[in-house]
Amino acid sequence: MNDIESLFFYLFCFGVSAMLFHVGQRRKLRTPTIAAILIPTLVGGFRYRVGVDYVSYMSKLMAAPKSGLAEFSSKFGGMEPALWLFGQLPWQVFFFATSFLTIFFFYLGFKNFKSKHIGLCMFLVMLVIFPQALGGVRQGVAMAICFYAFSFIPKRRYAISATIILCAALFHYSSLVMLLLLPLYYLVVLKSETDKKFLTKISIMVVALGVAVIVGFQVIEHIPFLSKYAIYNTDAFAEQYGQYTSSHNIMPELAACALIAMFYGHLVKGRKNDGRFMLVSIVLMMAITLIGFKVPLASRLADYFIAFFILAITSAIDTFDDRSSRNFMAGVAIAYAILFFFAGVYINGSGEIFPYRTLFEIAATCKISP
Repeated sequence: MNDIESLFFYLFCFGVSAMLFHVGQRRKLRTPTIAAILIPTLVGGFRYRVGVDYVSYMSKLMAAPKSGLAEFSSKFGGMEPALWLFGQLPWQVFFFATSFLTIFFFYLGFKNFKSKHIGLCMFLVMLVIFPQALGGVRQGVAMAICFYAFSFIPKRRYAISATIILCAALFHYSSLVMLLLLPLYYLVVLKSETDKKFLTKISIMVVALGVAVIVGFQVIEHIPFLSKYAIYNTDAFAEQYGQYTSSHNIMPELAACALIAMFYGHLVKGRKNDGRFMLVSIVLMMAITLIGFKVPLASRLADYFIAFFILAITSAIDTFDDRSSRNFMAGVAIAYAILFFFAGVYINGSGEIFPYRTLFEIAATCKISP
């Protein structure tokens, strides 16, 4: 496919998948939901050399069967165990499995948060988050698993949430930082009797976060299994990674600001503690992204909260009683997702998923070299 054909291919597949998610939720049917998960799984699984880190993953997957876990981790700078485990299987399995896990756990997360618009939520996931997950595969899975883990926090099921986050760390160690959400929820959300106290604590949290992230990324240089990430903070990588960060995150950030201003009452007062948790998570996304211009790698932490932005923008639909206004807000969300995909992914080339190529194109090749 050329780039234009690939653009319409992605939009068609993701659009059909979103419609099936909607039908499955509305009619309470499993078959449409299974089909909805299967479509992006196949899109992600059948791709070949699509995604910024695809070739790098292939080389590691092919090296995994020749070494033990300790040797593999040492050779590739503390690489997470999941990649080595998948390396014991045919290399194609990794891309199918990770595509499935990414879509599946985001779906479970939105379902656990009791979203009334799962089809729309998943459409935004597929156009805003999934393209990046096709490149940064391991973190894409970790983000999805963590979002599912976050859905247990407002229910105060902290042990389950922490356990799931630890499972996410098998794919990407950065998810371990998400364990900090547990005490943050307790201190900022549950221990704030008034809105004024809640907003004051959020402000203190943002300042403390800035200091913690800047200091934290200096500390990781001295931690063996995390030191590999310190390279992104060097002058050689800062400019390029910073440009990638701004192009990837600036649109969700601006839209998140507008959401907070327009729908604060609904997001917080209308939804009580889970609304406050949603707002705290969006503020974290915004703050960490701004810190990312100083510490480029910090943007990887901001990515964990993008799904909350999606949850918020779809929840805003419920602020309206009349059908025309609700349809208008749904249209705005759809337009935003398409605009983001077209401008941020297609034109800007973020994620390097254009043009789309498939495994069928190399079917006649006897040996694949990474």
